[in-house]
Amino acid sequence: MTLAAPEWYHMRYKDGRAYPKDVYPSDKEYFADIAKAYQTELQILYDNGLRNVQIDDPNLAYFCSEKMLEGWMKDPLNSKTTDQNLDEYIVFYNDCLSKRPANLHVGVHICRGNFVNSRHFSEGGYDRVAKKLFQDMHVNTYYLEYDTPRAGGFEPLKSLPKNKNVILGVITSKFPEMEDL
Repeated sequence: MTLAAPEWYHMRYKDGRAYPKDVYPSDKEYFADIAKAYQTELQILYDNGLRNVQIDDPNLAYFCSEKMLEGWMKDPLNSKTTDQNLDEYIVFYNDCLSKRPANLHVGVHICRGNFVNSRHFSEGGYDRVAKKLFQDMHVNTYYLEYDTPRAGGFEPLKSLPKNKNVILGVITSKFPEMEDL
């Protein structure tokens, strides 16, 4: 089963625009309600036999992109740094997953977009986020895009703890030609 990323709408909107202020006074309350919804949904799915879930989160790749990071810093409407946002999103993820049964395997898929002729929305290696993502996010497996040079090198994988898994996407689906292995 694949689920949408919990911070999807929060990250996609300008600071303070992901939710109505008359409903949520701050990110804390907004994140808490979404976390509760994820906890409930994961338990329902588990009770009905689900043992493996993948969260599709291309937004996390933005934190690998120098272009995005530069744009974020230049925007005077942003009240937090990208590092603060990433830290909050990791805590948010962990809250979403905090009540999952011990044998519910959770993975997160991080890519930079997979559109016709390799159009994408982000590029940059995992170097600047690897330690936080791999060591602080409470998931079992990382599904990582590595099929083009825009994903960087394999060095960030040194930060992956021994008790976690990584699946490397090294064969592309971005082009119609068969790759030579």
